[in-house]
Amino acid sequence: LAQVVFVIGGLRLLLAIAAASDFRVCPMAPVAGLRVIPRDSWPDGASLDDAQVHALHIADHRDPCFVLGLHKLGEELRVLRVWCGALEADGLEVTACFTVGSGDEKLMVSLVRRCAWLYEAAFEFPDELKGYSVEVSGEGRETFAFYDPYSFLDSCISDDAVKEMHSGFCPDIFNVMGCHAVQMSGIFGLRFVVWAPRAELVSIVGDFNGWDGRAHPMRRRYLDGFTGFWELFLPSGPRREDVPLGSKYMLKIRGADGGDRLKIDPYAQEFECPPSHAGVVSRCDDAFSSKPFAWTDGDWLKGREALSEG
Repeated sequence: LAQVVFVIGGLRLLLAIAAASDFRVCPMAPVAGLRVIPRDSWPDGASLDDAQVHALHIADHRDPCFVLGLHKLGEELRVLRVWCGALEADGLEVTACFTVGSGDEKLMVSLVRRCAWLYEAAFEFPDELKGYSVEVSGEGRETFAFYDPYSFLDSCISDDAVKEMHSGFCPDIFNVMGCHAVQMSGIFGLRFVVWAPRAELVSIVGDFNGWDGRAHPMRRRYLDGFTGFWELFLPSGPRREDVPLGSKYMLKIRGADGGDRLKIDPYAQEFECPPSHAGVVSRCDDAFSSKPFAWTDGDWLKGREALSEG
């Protein structure tokens, strides 16, 4: 993957650009069972209404993860909504490439522009869809592709970890909370988990999204009700090297009083040097590194133990 910086409407975005062999693998031939519904024939509720679109654009949507991504409206009817700052410009051709069944077959669905940042599609397909990437092209533009954060539905924090945190005893808390480079569904990226039980909204802002609070609103974590945790996985690409290690980030939190504040992630593994204070995506995350730090203090530990016993 090569990396390209796009400047779109003042928003500076760093995107992973996929090589043809990695992303452009969808067959252009029709796939059996697929019926793409023309825009003028969409049923009620397929396209987001103006109020919800406006809320997304001013970073005020209370349940963005329940409207973005892939959703079922019936037994076979599916609606896909892709929200990304790289989709601001007019004249783009946006296509979702789905993995079908065992993964050997690919399904390609064209999306239509709803407004800046938001593209939608409505289609019928009877079989299971396991995930998708989004390919963007246009006349005079270089084709690029990305993975949609709202296509990853697995929780970032397990039920057991939620219960341990609520009990006040979580021995693995440093690997549960904060920002960690991980792999989900075969894709490398950043997993964010934040404790903010009284927050109205939480967004991730950083070098990787132009510090724009609209780009990555987080998802509330539910388990017999709202747990107080917010989570989101930001996919980077199919290779470990695609993860933006060293990037700075913070959390944009709307409190119960309605005010927005930029806050430090208390569980960040690294921070900028004062007086700067953003968190830093750590290059030293042993849970992710292919070469974890090797401790060499075994003899010292044995000596300390002997002293304590003597």
